[in-house]
Amino acid sequence: MKNLLIIFCIFCNINVVFAQKKLVADKNNSTVIYAMKHPMHSWTGKNKEVNAVMVYDAGTKTIKQVAAVLKVSGFDSGNSNRDSHMIEVLEAIKFPTINFSSSNVQIIGDKFTAKGNLTFHGVSKPIELNGTIKDSGKKLQIISDFAVLLTDFKITKPSLLGISSEDEVKLKLNLSFSL
Repeated sequence: MKNLLIIFCIFCNINVVFAQKKLVADKNNSTVIYAMKHPMHSWTGKNKEVNAVMVYDAGTKTIKQVAAVLKVSGFDSGNSNRDSHMIEVLEAIKFPTINFSSSNVQIIGDKFTAKGNLTFHGVSKPIELNGTIKDSGKKLQIISDFAVLLTDFKITKPSLLGISSEDEVKLKLNLSFSL
């Protein structure tokens, strides 16, 4: 009987281990879009160079951990002069990536909250992302809209004609994972 109990416990632990999968974001269907404003105009840029990974428990349909890394130089606003200026302002040579990691993800229905750290321009800050999860059975899509302040990350606001842009950068995260 004791051996049967030990085998049962081992079997349960194996199932727990096998239920957790490491999922890598599909680069063809994952993006981060940013939006900024200046008194003279507004613009958006898209980054398709999204590298993200998560530990997903298929048995409980929960996310145990998630991490994402973006190349600062990967943002494209459709204006090479503006993109070059942003790369300069963000000091992309010194700080080439933006990183987010969380091991505190809560899911209720199709909504999620991920509390973690965002490292941008060499400054790490706690951040809470809220959004939706779409689970088609074959793909898991994570969508979140959030904002950051450039000054929180010790970034000088970009300017045009001596007038600075707004401090707030709005971001839309869209990550797609194959199950």
